[in-house]
Amino acid sequence: MKRARLSKTTRAFKMFLLGCVALVMFSGCFTALSLLMPTLRFRIIGHYDVLTTTPRGAIFSLLAQTSVPGGVKYSFAGQPRLSVTTCPLVSVFSLYDPMIMQLPAHVWPTEGTYESQVGGPQSGNLLLSQIPFVPVTSERRIYPEPGHRLYLIDFPEGVDLSLVAGEEREFDFQLKLFNSLRETDPYYQAKVISTVKVALDNRAYYLPLYPLETDFAKLPAITLGGADGDEYEVELPDMSGFPIPEELSYDMRASGLPLHRLFYSHINCNEGWQTELALINDDDSVALSGTLIFFSDSAEVLAGVQVALAPHGRKEFDVGKLLGVDAARVGYALFEYRQENLVVGYARYFVTGVYRAAIPALPMSEISQGEIYIPHIAAGGEWWTGISLINANSTAKTVEIVTNMEGGSWTINVVVEPYCRRYFTFAEMAPEHLQSKLSSLSSATITNGAGIIGLELFGSKSAGVNKYLSGVLLRDSTVTTMYYPHTASDQLWWTGVVGYNPQTTVAQVTVTPYNAAGESLAAGFSGATFSIPGQDKYLGAVANLQFPVETAWFKLESSQPLTGFELFGKADGSQMAGYSSCNIDTLHGIFPKLEKSGWTGIAFVNIGRSSTVILKAYNDAGELVATNEPLALAANEKKATVAEALFSADISAATYLTFSADSAIVGFQLNSSADGMMLDGLPA
Repeated sequence: MKRARLSKTTRAFKMFLLGCVALVMFSGCFTALSLLMPTLRFRIIGHYDVLTTTPRGAIFSLLAQTSVPGGVKYSFAGQPRLSVTTCPLVSVFSLYDPMIMQLPAHVWPTEGTYESQVGGPQSGNLLLSQIPFVPVTSERRIYPEPGHRLYLIDFPEGVDLSLVAGEEREFDFQLKLFNSLRETDPYYQAKVISTVKVALDNRAYYLPLYPLETDFAKLPAITLGGADGDEYEVELPDMSGFPIPEELSYDMRASGLPLHRLFYSHINCNEGWQTELALINDDDSVALSGTLIFFSDSAEVLAGVQVALAPHGRKEFDVGKLLGVDAARVGYALFEYRQENLVVGYARYFVTGVYRAAIPALPMSEISQGEIYIPHIAAGGEWWTGISLINANSTAKTVEIVTNMEGGSWTINVVVEPYCRRYFTFAEMAPEHLQSKLSSLSSATITNGAGIIGLELFGSKSAGVNKYLSGVLLRDSTVTTMYYPHTASDQLWWTGVVGYNPQTTVAQVTVTPYNAAGESLAAGFSGATFSIPGQDKYLGAVANLQFPVETAWFKLESSQPLTGFELFGKADGSQMAGYSSCNIDTLHGIFPKLEKSGWTGIAFVNIGRSSTVILKAYNDAGELVATNEPLALAANEKKATVAEALFSADISAATYLTFSADSAIVGFQLNSSADGMMLDGLPA
């Protein structure tokens, strides 16, 4: 369907441009195959009845009994290939029905009509619908390229599409395409995939058949558009040389592999902000493929990018460059895959030359199931705090944010629609009578948080002297021991500590400092214990704890669960970075970004028995660049240095590091820009 008349030379659209609307007129012959691609023959197996066979293919329909699995055998150049399905094919009249068209976001169809005189006059309106993606199987989808939208173009119910042996049925089609940027960008490109429609469990799926491709990025484009009044013909691309796969398989059965999603819960490409995303396949031998999907705040799918990662492969994306004009509409993203590989990622937010923050991506398995804690709020005065909330549930959620502030609490009710995102600052949400009290906000608890993905960013206002920015994921997890594997308190740097007690009762806290060799410095330390009231936090500089001079790291042990994080900042106000101190101990970890224009600092502490640590450096292709000499660490010993100093070999070609140990390690990385203006931190 929706092709020009087939010929051995060219096929053409005839276009008339009416104002901003392009009228695209073309005709389609209902035969099974284009002469421009290799001959394809069907042999129907099982509960299918072949109605007629032509030199170009077979036209078939279903018998009344369609609930039993059947199969379709394809033959390419005489070589049979088997594709098994477990559902009936319900609409195979030719290889051209229906058609999926990809258009730039500023172009869309406004009207489509069809007309046929063969076998009796027929005419009417085509069905035009924008779709966020093409469902190919229950586990496979085709997404538009960045900056584009997909449209399904199909016949309405009741159109006679039947054929008899040797007959060609010709339809003439017209499409009106509206180009909203005609004055500045009159020409644009379209791509098409013709499909066959399959019904299974009351759902429709569309199997690409011409061409046999599920990635729009690999398809040739048709150039359309022009000035008012122009009339011309546009040739459709010749796909005769388009590669035919060794095996064509659209298996409609569920694979049995669980669906995995990795959430990037905040993306900002507006008003000078930029966002960088990264993915790492942490598997030694198995390659990974999946789709990076970008959503607006209202859950509209803006783009899907197919991602293939070699074992230990890494991909980094500049969202603004990847999505173009659509980047400003993105609210969040997720990476979707069905393999058992361990995949990690992060998002980095920055305003060039001002500040930067990095936050890990959140696996679907770690989405909160209860109350969510906001351990720190800095609002009013020179500070702002922004909250991002995604509702991963299929129904709307109303969450209550119960804040802790001077003189009591303030409750914010936030409604988040299914799969949508809400982003706000506390200053935006506060009523007028609370604006003067914003600086007294300290922390908060989000109730009814099951299925909510949260993140907070806090920073200094652009008009202020300081250029500070950091943030953390908002989680429902708490621990009784938090680790702070590095301290820096001198004329250049300060270290901040946050410990939030979300319980209603007082928490008794014991602080234990250690030197770099792992020796406890608790003896004689006067500030070894203190208390944190219920629903309150400890916030202070490490210098205020008056640790011994040789302190290299410390831990907090509490009588009841806490959450918190650590901050590092420049005393001159130029840089700040932080990371969560909750649940960061691991036997295997990743430092996911080696700074290429600046430096990367690495710190890790062995919190268990004596251990041997193996570090490896990889490039984006997953190739091993270097392995360090095994590093022996005593119990509680710390190692902190720049990334390059951990290896005897040159690691300038590497983009990230991994480590493995035989005892639990806590670690983090700091990345600084070369100009000393931007800093971000990530836990290992």
